[in-house]
Amino acid sequence: MKGLRIKKDRLCVALLAAGLGAGPGTTMATVAVPARSASAGTSSEGLLALDYAFRFASAIDDDPKDRAKAQELALEAYTAEGAYDVVAQRAEQIDGWRRGVVYADLATVLARQGRAAESRAYIAKAEAVRATVVGWQNPRISAHVAEAWALLGETDKAGAITADLAAADPIQYVGRATATDAVALATKGEFQQALARLRALDGNDDLDVAAARTNGYLALAGNESAPRKGRQKALDAARASALRLPLELRVDALLRVAAQDSALGRAREGRSAVAAALSAVEEKAPASSERIPYLIEIGRAWGRLGEPQKARAALESAETLVRGALSIDRPGLLARVASAYRQVPDEERARALDLRAMDAAADMPLSRPRALSLSAICRQMGQDGIAPEGEVRTRLDALLAGLGDR
Repeated sequence: MKGLRIKKDRLCVALLAAGLGAGPGTTMATVAVPARSASAGTSSEGLLALDYAFRFASAIDDDPKDRAKAQELALEAYTAEGAYDVVAQRAEQIDGWRRGVVYADLATVLARQGRAAESRAYIAKAEAVRATVVGWQNPRISAHVAEAWALLGETDKAGAITADLAAADPIQYVGRATATDAVALATKGEFQQALARLRALDGNDDLDVAAARTNGYLALAGNESAPRKGRQKALDAARASALRLPLELRVDALLRVAAQDSALGRAREGRSAVAAALSAVEEKAPASSERIPYLIEIGRAWGRLGEPQKARAALESAETLVRGALSIDRPGLLARVASAYRQVPDEERARALDLRAMDAAADMPLSRPRALSLSAICRQMGQDGIAPEGEVRTRLDALLAGLGDR
């Protein structure tokens, strides 16, 4: 079920966190632009749900890799809420290379907010972790650090890292390096040069390069300090680049294009991008559970564009198809459908689906997949700003206490 697990280019995630990409929660990407500066005392309805998400993730004893990944995802959501002190404190509980990524991404967000001294401090923490890491995970941390340096205006440091990455692994990193350089140029006000840097990749359809190129254009389109015409050019280039991607990445990119269109007041173009994504799914994806994640995000996009009937049609189709999905995937998928219904908006339907998702997770006989599913459910609720209350909180407490050793 390849289509059930949407892959996320980490460059996209970091650029979104930096505030240079699409708006909050626009598509399959999970990190949204922080709307405020905050700390452990942040007043947000979603923080309690994120606390549950991290606690369920941390309760995974028998698989350190799954535990660290789930913890990282929970902290990404905390970062999106602006709860930076919580991220800094809880990152210490993550074992391995993902702690370095969390520090680097926090540095990126702080750089975007002009908190240069704090950003540099977290870059140092990320580098300290990286010094202990061997294998492909080491340059992965470096790539995130480069993005933070770029947003600090340290183009020499960012460029040195990305050049090394591209030289060592040109297939994976050359596109990402170029996109990072483009963001650095845009940060310095050199927007046309940034566009030119990405256009140099327009003839390259290698998957990693094409994905990074598209993400780079979207990042430039979201740069609010850039001239409107320049942002529109970047967005049109992102749309053209997205149409050349394979289905999984094409849908994600087109929906982010739609969100940027909406942000720029181009509602007609935004609707056209969502319609193109839906057409691609109907043409390329079989009428099976493979369509579910696409339909969820298309429904979410229609909801944001003020098209409730189209949103419901996509979400009802997704919900029907969930029955045929793998049991291990159903809780997370139901939670995502619930989240999308909040964009319609239909809070009553969303709450009912959240409860169904918890029921599906509770039915899992093994603790590890149960904890992963519940962490994902709580993370989605937190991202939506929903605080677990009443029956939901009682159920979560019981499930957390009853995880057991299996």
